[in-house]
Amino acid sequence: MGETTYPDTEYGARYKNLPDVALRLNTFLGGGYNGQYSSFNLTSKLDLYRLDDKEHVRIELWSAPGLTKPIFAEASKQTYRPSAKGECFGPAWSNHWFRVTLDIPPGWRELERVQLDWDSSGEALVYSESGEAIQGLSGDSARFQRNEFVIPQRHRCSGSVTYLIEASCSGMVGETHNGRFSLRVADLVAPNMEAWRLKWDFETLKEIYEYCPDTVLGQRCLTIASRAMKAFKRGRPEQIAAARTAISDWIMQPGRHRSKSSEHSSTWALGHCHIDTANLWTYSVTQQKSARSWSSQLRLMEEFPAYNFTVTQAQQLKWVENLYPELFHRLKLQALRGRFQVIGATWVEMDTNIPSGESLCRQFLHGQRYFESRFGQRCTTFALPDSFGFSSQLPQIARLSGATNFYTQKMSWNLTNHFPHTSFNWIGLDGSQLLSHMSPTELYSSTCSIPEICMNITNHGNADVAADSIFLFGHGDGGGGPINWMLERLSRVQAVAEGCEAGGLLPTIKIDGSFDEFYETLREKTNNGMALPTWHGEMYLERHRACQTSQARIKRSNRKLEILIREVELLATLASIRDTDFHYPATALESIWERILLNQFHDVIAGTAFGRVYTEVEQMNEALFQELDQILQQACKAISAGQSVMVAFNSLPWLSRREVCSYDGHQTVFASTPESGHILARPIQWQDLVLPATVIHSGDEITISTSTIAIVLQGGRITSLVDIAQARELIPTGQSGGLSLYIDIPHDYDAWEVESYTLDDEEQLEFTDLEIVENSPLRTVITARAAVGEHSTATCRISIDNIAPSTRPDARHMIRFDAEVEWHDHHQLLCFTLPLNINSDYATYDSQFGFNKRPTHRNTSWDAAKFEVCAHTFADLSEYGYGVALLNDCKYGYTVRGNVMRLSLLRGPTEPDLECDMGHHQFSWAIYPHVGLYHQSDVADVAAAFNAPMRVVSAMSDGSSFAAPPFEMPIRLESSKSIAISAVKRGQDDHHTEAFTIIMRLYERFGGHAKAKLRISNLRVLKAELVNILEEKLAEVPLRQEGDGYHLDLLFGSFELVTVKLYLDL
Repeated sequence: MGETTYPDTEYGARYKNLPDVALRLNTFLGGGYNGQYSSFNLTSKLDLYRLDDKEHVRIELWSAPGLTKPIFAEASKQTYRPSAKGECFGPAWSNHWFRVTLDIPPGWRELERVQLDWDSSGEALVYSESGEAIQGLSGDSARFQRNEFVIPQRHRCSGSVTYLIEASCSGMVGETHNGRFSLRVADLVAPNMEAWRLKWDFETLKEIYEYCPDTVLGQRCLTIASRAMKAFKRGRPEQIAAARTAISDWIMQPGRHRSKSSEHSSTWALGHCHIDTANLWTYSVTQQKSARSWSSQLRLMEEFPAYNFTVTQAQQLKWVENLYPELFHRLKLQALRGRFQVIGATWVEMDTNIPSGESLCRQFLHGQRYFESRFGQRCTTFALPDSFGFSSQLPQIARLSGATNFYTQKMSWNLTNHFPHTSFNWIGLDGSQLLSHMSPTELYSSTCSIPEICMNITNHGNADVAADSIFLFGHGDGGGGPINWMLERLSRVQAVAEGCEAGGLLPTIKIDGSFDEFYETLREKTNNGMALPTWHGEMYLERHRACQTSQARIKRSNRKLEILIREVELLATLASIRDTDFHYPATALESIWERILLNQFHDVIAGTAFGRVYTEVEQMNEALFQELDQILQQACKAISAGQSVMVAFNSLPWLSRREVCSYDGHQTVFASTPESGHILARPIQWQDLVLPATVIHSGDEITISTSTIAIVLQGGRITSLVDIAQARELIPTGQSGGLSLYIDIPHDYDAWEVESYTLDDEEQLEFTDLEIVENSPLRTVITARAAVGEHSTATCRISIDNIAPSTRPDARHMIRFDAEVEWHDHHQLLCFTLPLNINSDYATYDSQFGFNKRPTHRNTSWDAAKFEVCAHTFADLSEYGYGVALLNDCKYGYTVRGNVMRLSLLRGPTEPDLECDMGHHQFSWAIYPHVGLYHQSDVADVAAAFNAPMRVVSAMSDGSSFAAPPFEMPIRLESSKSIAISAVKRGQDDHHTEAFTIIMRLYERFGGHAKAKLRISNLRVLKAELVNILEEKLAEVPLRQEGDGYHLDLLFGSFELVTVKLYLDL
């Protein structure tokens, strides 16, 4: 054996680190109690020099009038007055411009860094004198602070430099400081960058130790930190350098002892600043937030050459393009370099529960076209980090829009059941799939804390297959994005992770990647996704269930606008065919769609923004109704020219429907069948179709009997509903249907939540003052009133038309409720409940391009958690041979528990909008009994007609002439009843080219294969194509000549969405 260097004797005494060493970590960074150690700690050494005197920092101020938000060109021309630190300004949401002139001492010009420290209590944006938006600032709270503006070297060299700073009286997450703001900091600073780097080193060691104190890695970090503190002493320059040296041999040499595990997977750290398009601030504030956030990221890219940043939402980019064109140009340059990465694929990060299927299609159409036209690329990743659950048709819609991947983190918010997957294949109703990923950190705005970073290892649900993960970091919700210290942290974590002591506790970090590269890597590691688990159907979020009900007026306007714009597109398309002088209003409709899509942002349409947002949105919606009505009237005029009879516009000519319409105090019946294809339907001779209803009013009981049903209202409740043909009572003995009220106090997130316990305590309300106001051959009407809560009242018009709403021979009559409510009760939930003599384990809920079946039982926690769910125009409870549907014209919150159907009507949260839903409301719902199971019935047709009633557009004074033929659809759908049409419109690019094309979007709605025929008459068709949602060719469809027209045969898979493009020669 060789000689040993181990000493023979030792008289010293040593022990491992005692607890006081760990306690010293905070003191070293913070100064101890009342700062008594401030001259000994690191924080005291972070500045070399700091000046705020008027010789070096001169400040002037101009306040924009009111709440206006002038752009730089206007603000820079104004007259400024002297100002200084400490000046107060406001109110909330106002904007103030500071002109700041800095005189940099000659001795500072060669220092490593010179910066302006600025804190105006809120958000701000620094401009150069020439108008370049350089960087955003935020000083409203320690959590979001970005106070340092590094003065570029080219500006330092001049000795004196002037900036304009737009200071907004808003915080990162809304109004702060009770509307009063002050200029708290305006200092010219030379930071001690070596001390800052030591601070970043030390904070990383400290957090790692605190995360895993009993591990080899944790103890190693504590030991190294202790050595650094000993070397620091009093923080003289050479001592700071010695402290850094104590750390650098270990932390600053990545790869020295690479562990094998680090080669297998990566945490893909991508910068991001989630900006809610509206939330606790309005759209105009978001425009400023976007510029502030993204300009800051361009500066970080200069400082960190490997850093990449990702954004979503075409709308926000368009705002920056229009309001900050110079900044937008710089963003595009970085996009070309692959560093400013656009993903998302949609116009905004929309809610996916409430918008119609066609609206979801248009989100992708407008979003992808914008991304491609401005950035030369189509998004392959569909990203919704923060939406409140995900519709079952999204995979198909996304795939038909060019996206193959999906990203979110929201399913981690489930309160009852843990969502089991991180990387998985999400399979939609039709079988389409998206390669999907949920961040293990369960955040889209990580601040790069060690626990958050380590969740990429500890919380990865599919690490056994592929442990790669996406880690989005940067301040979010109100924007801001990453700050330099976050990137400094990541580089140090990466260095530690590659050391042998890491032991797999820290993930390896990759900051120069992209979403596209991540998903490509995931495909490579999982056999193109085949090794990953699958999730079928909707991703129901077990939280935020009240988002189907809050802000009812906005939801009503959205439903009405979706229907109206579909009707306008249909009529305008037909008008452009019929009348060559009619110009299809493509530009106007594109603008209207963009605003509708904007208002479907998830925090707006869900009802979870603050009150100013809804004041603005209601004004927008009113303007949209007016614009659409104007186009509708012009199109109707072009179509109905030459009509000499009363006609009604039928926007659903492919459905079977009958409807009683009123005109000039008269009533008549219009009808349409798919075979007739009437777009302008004519009255029918209805007398032989109608048996007048009988009405018996005795005491507090009213009975209405038609030829198919009989309903009894007793004591203000529905106590009996009988199907006459089957002699079947539909209301269980001793139970009743009607309005119900619940105390609605969620445990948090007032506007977002309704709780399971809310629905356990029902107060049944009774209609009073029942009066028969009409009993004509065509219609029976009862009016009633109800006291609701302590301060609210409802009046209801209960009616039954004596003509069934469908042309099916077995169609039953429908009971309709038209309510007007004066709502002034907070924290109450108003519902309509209907118990039924029907036994079924599942109920059917209308959804985009299909339906969802959900359990009526509560066998498992997954079943029980679905106590409030989303549906569009109806929910249906059916057993073999019979069912009942509960229809609505603007509501979305449903549940069926056992045999009881419930429709949520109104609620009254107070946060974030104190006046949410207070005031006047109008809405309608209906009970529709039917023969057969849901898919055997005409419920879908009746619900569609209930939401899109015919409207009389032309009439003779006496309505007596029926001679002139009505205008018919030149394109008719002949099919099994499972095919429906979502949209008829002109091609998106027709107004840019000489082409004349028609787009028709159809879908299979019952979940089976089907064949449909499109019959075309009185048109010359050059060719027909199947296209995707972006209206790009997928395949050519054979055109078959048939007399003076053509027909197309179309095949559909289960729940398949098919878009046809017809090229016409006119």
